[in-house]
Amino acid sequence: MNLRKIATQLAGTLIGNPDLEIISLASLDQAQANDLSFVLESKYIKESQASSAAAFITFKPINNLKNQIIVKNPRKALALAINLLSPAKPVETFNISSKTEIHKSAQLADQVQISAFTSIGEKTIIGTKTRIGSNVNIGQHVQIGQNCLIYPGVTIYDHTQIGDNVIIHAGSNIGVDGFGYYQENKKFLKIQHIGRVIIENNVEIGANTCIDRGCLGNTVVQQGTKIDNLNHLAHNTIIGKNCALAGLIGFAGSVTLGDNVLIGGQAGFNGHITIGDNVVVMAKTGVTKNLPSNTIVSGFPAQNHRLEMRKKAVLKKLVKKELKKEAKL
Repeated sequence: MNLRKIATQLAGTLIGNPDLEIISLASLDQAQANDLSFVLESKYIKESQASSAAAFITFKPINNLKNQIIVKNPRKALALAINLLSPAKPVETFNISSKTEIHKSAQLADQVQISAFTSIGEKTIIGTKTRIGSNVNIGQHVQIGQNCLIYPGVTIYDHTQIGDNVIIHAGSNIGVDGFGYYQENKKFLKIQHIGRVIIENNVEIGANTCIDRGCLGNTVVQQGTKIDNLNHLAHNTIIGKNCALAGLIGFAGSVTLGDNVLIGGQAGFNGHITIGDNVVVMAKTGVTKNLPSNTIVSGFPAQNHRLEMRKKAVLKKLVKKELKKEAKL
């Protein structure tokens, strides 16, 4: 595809040779002649100038690059360009493997794909154009919507509800018993959890993520939220709309997140707290109390990010000062 057509499809401004043919997409460090690469942020400009790519999609004109397509949102342009030059193959046929175990009361839409060694429990409902990989275990009274993609090795416990266009990656467990016990005679005795997990439309759940069912109410992941690999959502956690959760985040029970919350990796949340809308929680933050909307926090315990950075800067200066004193002794 030539640069003129790519620029038109991306609604970008072309600088350079409009007839240059692009064969494939590549990262800056691996690009070769006839490859198109991407400059997503200012920190990649220096790398782009050393790249062998034939052309670049950028967020602004960059010196010494012959062929550029300037766009307002380079990450959106990345997604669109991948679809242009490396489109996903459409699913042409839907079939159900003979090596499955499907309860006779389960309701499957006409177009459903189910791979080998998958089991589907009593009175479970699966919507049209949903694809389920191998070795998936789906319990009883589960509802799964349309256009879902469930990768191999996923376990979905009884009474879980999953909306449309949901992606669940390999090894995830949805609807696990919550971590609830009471003590008697120095022994831990189990509290049965009878709530559900509800996954709304357009949610993506990363590999090996575990989502506990609610104790009495429900654990809910609202529409549009994206969850990375290796996360844990404890019982009765509510995740708002269009949130983004990086890997290795842990939520204790009954945490409520607002909408559009962004959370960095390895953050941890105390139980029974509420996080407002549009909050940014930096990586490795320990959140122990409620957070108001439109705040950015970091550190342990979590506090205003600017204040945390100032505190670290002061501490660093003090340490240097003390080390100099010790060196003179």
